[in-house]
Amino acid sequence: MLGEVAIDYVYLGKELGGFRKGGYRAYTQTDAYHAGIRRLEEIAKKASTAFMCAERFAWKCRRRFIAATLEQRGWNVLHIIDKDRVWNPLK
Repeated sequence: MLGEVAIDYVYLGKELGGFRKGGYRAYTQTDAYHAGIRRLEEIAKKASTAFMCAERFAWKCRRRFIAATLEQRGWNVLHIIDKDRVWNPLK
């Protein structure tokens, strides 16, 4: 369905998703995590990019760690909560 509207889908669950033994915060200190972040950045440099997870709110999910890393690296991160609600943690 995404291809029909010219949207590419790239799965980064192996690099950035899922449960991590020892907790996700500890995982953010690993080479594997940073390799996933670099891959996400390379994708984002080519086009507007959205990344998603199953949790609606970023502050309840590992997406908050990914977003924080991207913000530290100079990216502007907007969390789309629903159609009329966006959370921008930098504001």
